Amino acid sequence: MTKEEAIERMLSIQQVLDKGMTRSLSQLMKALYAEYGEYLQLVKGEWAWWLRDGKQFIVRDNAEVAEEAIDVLHFWLSIRNFIRSTGTMNDVPVCLVDAPNLCLRHLRSWDQVYSEYVKKARINLERWGRNPAEIDHLVGEAYL
Repeated sequence: MTKEEAIERMLSIQQVLDKGMTRSLSQLMKALYAEYGEYLQLVKGEWAWWLRDGKQFIVRDNAEVAEEAIDVLHFWLSIRNFIRSTGTMNDVPVCLVDAPNLCLRHLRSWDQVYSEYVKKARINLERWGRNPAEIDHLVGEAYL
């Protein structure tokens, strides 16, 4: 699966997830940055240059880091869908988070990014009292 194929498929699935949930662009941006903050805390040793006092910062759980990256991706996709549906591109602040490549950094391939995204999408549907089968027609048999 290519990056473009994965993103288009995830955008379609995210549309189903977002159905019936009214959110403003401001809410979506805050959610994206909150999740990005959680991600950054897990990889702090890679970017917090001012904390270099002899301590070693190690990412202890790559699965947890990948999960936070997938959470960022969910909101990134929601924002992309919001822009597509409302045509409000001029109102969108510059988003410096490259969520798809953030995920690829911790997962081996676009197939794996997509697979992990689908798993989290099913969890989110259950969390919201909805049926995970709502997305089956979009997922593809290999990922069911």
